[in-house]
Amino acid sequence: MAESELHSALKSFCAQPGDRFEVNVEGYFVDVLRGNLLIEIQTGSFHHLKPKLFALLENHPIRIVYPIAVGRWIEKRSAEDNQLIERRKSPKIGRIEQIFTEMDSFPGLILHPNLEIQVVLINDVVVRINDGKGSWRRKGWRTIDRRIESILSEKVFSKPEDFLELLPQGLPAVFSRRELAVAMKAPLLTAQKMVYCLHRMGMLSITRKHGRTLYYSVNLPG
Repeated sequence: MAESELHSALKSFCAQPGDRFEVNVEGYFVDVLRGNLLIEIQTGSFHHLKPKLFALLENHPIRIVYPIAVGRWIEKRSAEDNQLIERRKSPKIGRIEQIFTEMDSFPGLILHPNLEIQVVLINDVVVRINDGKGSWRRKGWRTIDRRIESILSEKVFSKPEDFLELLPQGLPAVFSRRELAVAMKAPLLTAQKMVYCLHRMGMLSITRKHGRTLYYSVNLPG
């Protein structure tokens, strides 16, 4: 099957002896089959995984492997001969909390005991060519591939309370989404996604409301 360099590299990173690849399980192809464990390498939106998850989770443990680029380089290449025209560092800096942006497709599903998420923090390279088929914002430049420059670390979230580890130190016991964004030094949208998912997962409770602002507190496990 055709796959990006990034997808292929993550598959190799996750592989162990005895694994099988691109296996048909109950009508769905899975990237890696390890015994009864299904491993899905997801480099795009989680939304596309929903039908597969709903069909397979009851009978199989599933691990979603998701890369987040905390450092990125952009390569521009000619469409004619693939020659490198420019390589530059992207000003965008990713962070692990971006996982909540994808999880908001199905935050309640994270409660399923058969589902876990493995976040892999990477430096990557985005390759673009000037064939005129890209967006007008990029003046026709089109992304054709994404590859790993280096793998920095990984973190597995196997139960809802694992995600509480991403809350910043020094956060007030009762906090708003804006206060969370400030404590995280992150955009408000990131904090909003985080609160939405944690609330849907039962890890946060709405404690009070002041005007239109909601305040939350953590539901500690146990």
